[in-house]
Order: sequence, then C-alpha cells, then structure tokens
Amino acid sequence: MYVCWMRLFPELVQDFEGFDETPEDATKEVVHLMNELNFISTDSVDELIAPYAVPMLNEDLMDIQEGNKDTT
Repeated sequence: MYVCWMRLFPELVQDFEGFDETPEDATKEVVHLMNELNFISTDSVDELIAPYAVPMLNEDLMDIQEGNKDTT
C-alpha cells in the first residue's frame, strides 16, 4: 500500500513511519468514544472489525476488482 500511495500522493506518505497505536488501542479508543455517546459496546466493535483482522488474499482482491468492473 505504501508504494501505491507514494506514487499517487507522495506528499502524504513522505515521512510516514507507521501507526503509533495497536489495533487493540484503536478499538479501546473507539469504544470509549462510542460509550460517551451510549452507542456501542466492546463486543459490538470487536464483531464489526473482525472481518478486517484477516489479511486479504490476492484472490479476494481480484474478486473485488471483478465485482467493481461489473458495476461500471
């Protein structure tokens, strides 16, 4: 992804060294913000992000790309 963004928008990723927080820290922050709004629980957030925790395979990306071609 870094190489793609570097070609598309080099000013954006020029000094990027990665994210400081872990996925768990990000989840805690989301839960904290949502709790302030009485909107969501930790279990709900974990359930929402679970599908994205598994890396996508090239085959998955190719299926998505083919699906996008069908809608244009």
